[in-house]
Amino acid sequence: MRRTATSPSQPSQRRGRRVGRLLATLPLGVAGLVALPTVQVGAEPRPVEPVIQTIPLETAGNRERGSSGGTLRSTGPSGRLETDTLETKPFQLAAVTWAGTPNADMAVWARTRADGRWSSWTELSVDDADHAPDAGSAEAEGSRGGTEPLIVPESDAVQVRVAPGGLPTGIRIDLVDPGDSSADGTVGAASLSSAAAVTAKPQIFTRAQWGADETIREPGDPDYGQVLGGFVHHTAGINSYSQSDVPGIIRSIYAYHVNGRGWRDIGYNFLVDRFGRIWEGRYGGVDRAVVGAHTLGYNSYAFAISVLGTYTAKQPEPAVLNAYERLFAWKFSLHGVKPTESVAYPDQETLPAISGHRDAGSTECPGQLLYDKLPTIRARTAATMGRQVGAGDLAIFDNTGGSAWMTSVATGGVSWVGPDSTWATSATRLLGGDVEGDGTGDAVLVRRTSVGLTLDVVPWQTDGYYDTSARSRWSTLSSGGWSFTASRQLMGDVTGDGLDDVVSLHRQSTGGLLVFVHRNTGASFAAPVVWQDLRTGGWSFDNSRQTLADLDGDGLSDLVSSHAQSTGGVVLWAHLSTGSSLRKPALWADQRTGGWSYSSSRQAAGDVNGDGLLDIVSSHRQRDGGMVLWAHLSTGSSFGSPALWQDLRTGGWSYANSKQLLVDIDDDGRDDVVTAHRDTSTGGYRIWLHDSTGASFRSPSLYWAVIFGRPYDGMQMAVSSRTMTK
Repeated sequence: MRRTATSPSQPSQRRGRRVGRLLATLPLGVAGLVALPTVQVGAEPRPVEPVIQTIPLETAGNRERGSSGGTLRSTGPSGRLETDTLETKPFQLAAVTWAGTPNADMAVWARTRADGRWSSWTELSVDDADHAPDAGSAEAEGSRGGTEPLIVPESDAVQVRVAPGGLPTGIRIDLVDPGDSSADGTVGAASLSSAAAVTAKPQIFTRAQWGADETIREPGDPDYGQVLGGFVHHTAGINSYSQSDVPGIIRSIYAYHVNGRGWRDIGYNFLVDRFGRIWEGRYGGVDRAVVGAHTLGYNSYAFAISVLGTYTAKQPEPAVLNAYERLFAWKFSLHGVKPTESVAYPDQETLPAISGHRDAGSTECPGQLLYDKLPTIRARTAATMGRQVGAGDLAIFDNTGGSAWMTSVATGGVSWVGPDSTWATSATRLLGGDVEGDGTGDAVLVRRTSVGLTLDVVPWQTDGYYDTSARSRWSTLSSGGWSFTASRQLMGDVTGDGLDDVVSLHRQSTGGLLVFVHRNTGASFAAPVVWQDLRTGGWSFDNSRQTLADLDGDGLSDLVSSHAQSTGGVVLWAHLSTGSSLRKPALWADQRTGGWSYSSSRQAAGDVNGDGLLDIVSSHRQRDGGMVLWAHLSTGSSFGSPALWQDLRTGGWSYANSKQLLVDIDDDGRDDVVTAHRDTSTGGYRIWLHDSTGASFRSPSLYWAVIFGRPYDGMQMAVSSRTMTK
């Protein structure tokens, strides 16, 4: 435990509130105020008591003899006052608070010292009266005015400037050390969550997970109001924090709001970090209309989401925007709010349902560059709430902002995989399938290593996202000549036991390829076994593509090969599964004539007519531009003649700038075409749905707008149980 003392300048406390370890730094040299090491008891999240330091500020002329506060001295005719260097115990949050009313023109700056180096001077917004409990509320009684908190690296000295003169009564510096927990570096390390179209809840990391000391907040239940809308905030401070820093930053803000400002709890309902993770803020239930202290006059009718960081000169990360979209979609669906409409708040202004803090008060919050994204957040929230979630899902793996991500197209759920130095798209392959046999689509990440490859399973979380925090290693192939670049993988239940297996096609140095099956045991992928030898007969790894599909309706996934022909065109071969091997390839479709081209076409498998047999859909480039979609319907013993199901030669469609897969998005029993198409103006992409009628595809409808900052180049898609390799 850390030894503490009570500060004589602490705010008055409501009955039952215990101030967490107030460390009176004044006089700074008082014996006994020695911070002892925090005892670590494991990686489980636990409450962490903050250390609070308060330094009263006085002008030189008003300084009383024996006073140990900070002295503000005049720096010239401008009237600006400045303290000397104030040596302190370590802290990670700095702010200035007061009891009286500040001069309307008062401005405050602060700088801090970390590792012997001083930061630049940072202006602390003093218009923070707009970030407060509602006037006349019980929480507002006895609360203090204050600046925005400044989040800093661990520091041991501070200086403050105030201009002009005329200090408010009770002005002081508040410093917070959030304490340490061995769980800070592990909690929420990999998983983000989803915003589902209906009311699927995003993953929200709890107060316990960020180490909230529940004894310092006001005991009992909070006040409850209504949710008519929501506000976007930023906390200000550094943007370069790591994932393990986040719990401590939240604890610092919590301690400042309770002990510095005198509020009953942290002011925000939710917080978001730059990695896109969502954190529970004020106590009382994330699904309820908890009254916060974030937007003066609106707290009883709206909730607030604050991102950790400053966005006045820095663009918000794609993950941050996505987190706002996901959380707004879920909360609004719970409370019946339409994100693109305006709200007439009782006794206040009429504002958009999703507003910035500045819309309700005289503040720069949430920063100009984040504020500029509000129209996009509103549109994306509406699109997410209106998205229909069906039986199938499409997983996306891509790299952006130095990280690798997985996205559920059906729900919009985003999960952080890791740094792209480890998970580059060029060294990672995405597969989809029901690995656990629970009827939900999981994902498998195949990753290149220096000696072969690994297979990691990423399970589906029923709240609507791929739970990368639960990623586990199911197979390591480090011997036997295994090569990532000389192989490709598919997923499907080739054994008929209800668990999807991995099938590998591997190039052979002597020519041709071998087909291996990595049987799913329910807990791992067994050692690969050769199911088919295609080293002879003209087979080529480089001139063929494969997919898995139950072609004959026997419940076993079969292998379908699209193979280039030396005379031109392409043929489709069926390798039917017996449950323990693959039968000799049988010719199911001959497309060597009629203008068919292997290099100008690609194939995907799905049941487009709803008869229980999986068909093949070919996307084919056209000489005069665009492409067309052909359906090769399965009869159970062959593919019928290709039928034109959609003509996309106009409207800006591009074969080279698009990718197609088949999945039953709308849960009508027929697989639809889903296209990811490059947005040439941004380098991102849009997701289009070509709904199957059973005899053709309807005109493409925009299913997902351009993904925030997510590049088309390198992105991979996989269906939960069927995937097509390149």
